[in-house]
Amino acid sequence: MRWIILVFTSLLLFFSCKKIERINPVDGIVGVQTSAVQQLDLSSVQIGSTLQITEEVPYVTQRGVCWSTKPNPTTANYFIAQGSGFGTFQSKITGLAANTTYYFRSFASNEKTTAYGNEVSYTIKAPVLRTKTAIDISYTSAKVGGELVNDGGLIVSEYGIYWGVFPGISSKNSKLIATQKDFYLDLTELENGKTYYYRTFVQTNLGVAYGEELSFNTYGYNTPSLTTKLVTNIGTNNATSGGEITFDGGLAITEKGVCWSTAINPTIADNKSMEGAGTDSFTSKLDGLEDGVTYYVRAYATNSKGSSYGNEVSFTTSNTNTSTMINGVEFFNIPAGTFTMGSPSSEVDRFDNEQQHQVTLSAFKMSKNEITFAQYDAFCDATGRTKPYDSGWGRGNRPVINVTWYDAKAFADWMGCRLPTEAEWEYACRAGTTTPFNTGNNLTTDQANYNGNYPYNGNATGTYLGKTQPIGSYPSNVWGLNDMHGNVLEWCSDWYDSNYGTGSQTNPTGPSSGSLRVFRGGGWDNYAQFCRSSLRYLSDPALTTSYLGFRLVAP
Repeated sequence: MRWIILVFTSLLLFFSCKKIERINPVDGIVGVQTSAVQQLDLSSVQIGSTLQITEEVPYVTQRGVCWSTKPNPTTANYFIAQGSGFGTFQSKITGLAANTTYYFRSFASNEKTTAYGNEVSYTIKAPVLRTKTAIDISYTSAKVGGELVNDGGLIVSEYGIYWGVFPGISSKNSKLIATQKDFYLDLTELENGKTYYYRTFVQTNLGVAYGEELSFNTYGYNTPSLTTKLVTNIGTNNATSGGEITFDGGLAITEKGVCWSTAINPTIADNKSMEGAGTDSFTSKLDGLEDGVTYYVRAYATNSKGSSYGNEVSFTTSNTNTSTMINGVEFFNIPAGTFTMGSPSSEVDRFDNEQQHQVTLSAFKMSKNEITFAQYDAFCDATGRTKPYDSGWGRGNRPVINVTWYDAKAFADWMGCRLPTEAEWEYACRAGTTTPFNTGNNLTTDQANYNGNYPYNGNATGTYLGKTQPIGSYPSNVWGLNDMHGNVLEWCSDWYDSNYGTGSQTNPTGPSSGSLRVFRGGGWDNYAQFCRSSLRYLSDPALTTSYLGFRLVAP
């Protein structure tokens, strides 16, 4: 009986081994087969798997499909589990990338090992789309486009653009249909100043594919942009200015002109001219002005969004002042007034000793010109004083040079006059202006004698004469004074104080004592920046140089 049982067991083991070998077991696990791939949509597929079983095969604890973009995927890559047991099952794999080749294998596991089926590869079919940058953008329209580069082997029913006002464009948004694979389409009736989003799409038998999402902004309506022309033809009671409209804001200009006031930042609520509608350059005449007064001017333009203004310019009307001759020297009346002495912190090339402060001055008379060699030589002849050297440039009507502060004071005393205080000098130089020069924000070599190789704040270069010029060679300021910028620097009566304070002052005369005297104005050899109205020079009063002279104040 034992022999019969042994034979039966041997035969059973023999036939069992033959069956396991036929299904290609791995460590006692079932045989695994991977079926063909079926693409369901533009990012998912379905794969069938079969586990071949026999009664002798141990149980399966986990089964499924694994995949990768490289051959021989394992469960160390991506995988989806489909329970346990034997038989046939289907796996749906989602989130796959378009036009990418994937490798798939079915698998089955128990506590001993994992077996893999045959490998199947598949490339995810999808169209290739390109979204184009928007063109011809305006306030209410634009052109958006794209290109269907490749249909991916799918059936295409339509393509075009989806668009809207929020990011994340999809088939839920507005749609434009294209009739050519490479296209631009018109978007119209848009809102001005708004952001729009759009992307290409194509409808296929496997779903909708999208291109890159882009955006654009329609132009926003705005108030106009413009500049103010420099003031010209300045008289005692009138002047000329105007404006250039550089942008209409996208809307029709209904009114334009200039507005002016004796206060800064004039508006159309102040005095104004009206030069009609449109965007053409315009010129305006300012009438009804007072003589010897500083005015501020801005061009303006109006559309349906509102009014806007150009840059501010200032000017001072001519003074009806008449001159007075005192001992052969011509003087002009300088009106009493209050001004801001010093320079603002924003002024280019300013120095720390130019602190701004309010100064009130009584009326005084100042010589129209710098004292000439002819006038100073007469003083020397009358007093036996040594005549200064003219540096080889000639005497006569050229400003006297190479004189000390003591020489200048002696001449003033002989004339029954005095040197101007530093405050009087700057007040007379500015003549109502607040800019770096009494000519505005720039000083050219047509306006003053200085070293034109070094203009102010990046402006154009000019000529460099290299010596003094006869008085009256350049235009006077609006108070009738010549050469307040350039030609020669001018001694003032004050001792130098590095900090003349920020508080209000009336008729200041400077410190009561000191070691250095002040001079002002800039000379023939100075850069433009050193000719500014607020620039303060200082020196030993015994200094003599070819770029330093003086002018007078009369009682």
